[in-house]
Amino acid sequence: MTRTVLALPLLLLSAPLWTACSAVPRPSPAAPGLLAESPFQGQRYALSVRALAYEDYEQSAEGLGDESVDGETDVKGWGLEAELVGSGGPAVVFGWTQREYGNDQEADADEVHLGLKFYLGSDRIVPYGIANLRYSEGLEFSPELAPAFQTQDYFGFAAGFGAVFLVDASFFIDVRVQYEDLLDDIELGSGLGDAGLSGWVGSIGAGFSF
Repeated sequence: MTRTVLALPLLLLSAPLWTACSAVPRPSPAAPGLLAESPFQGQRYALSVRALAYEDYEQSAEGLGDESVDGETDVKGWGLEAELVGSGGPAVVFGWTQREYGNDQEADADEVHLGLKFYLGSDRIVPYGIANLRYSEGLEFSPELAPAFQTQDYFGFAAGFGAVFLVDASFFIDVRVQYEDLLDDIELGSGLGDAGLSGWVGSIGAGFSF
């Protein structure tokens, strides 16, 4: 009887404490394969450096005398890219690329692009689709060609797919393949005609999110 009388107040005092402890939220365990803080959870920013690693590009030119020029051309380049990853929906991408066109790299271009990136998951390997609008003030030719070739600015587009490989919660590797084309041919100026540039490019980037 004495033990029952003593135990009753202890039970009454412990009830509120047990209720308070039960109300404290407990972190849920992360799903297998997911990072504790993925760059694709919530709003984040990302910066990366990119370089072209593959190209299958073609050039075409009309109005150069009585002939048209069609064939493959080389493309080299590197650039920077910034990205706003939203909490839902596509990410917004803005970037700058310095490029060299031509088998002898006789033309340079500074391009900027603005587009959307559609992520398809939040695991350590994240596939995505991407579409960009490209713009440049024009091609800059080598000194021996510059007096004759003076191009106008041009717009283009790029669309493709890629994958982000998460090294940790901040650092990532980004591999991408895109098809590119111009919205309209580039005017070469001085009555020399028009030129087109289109094809597939592959790039690899490395960056961090914050």
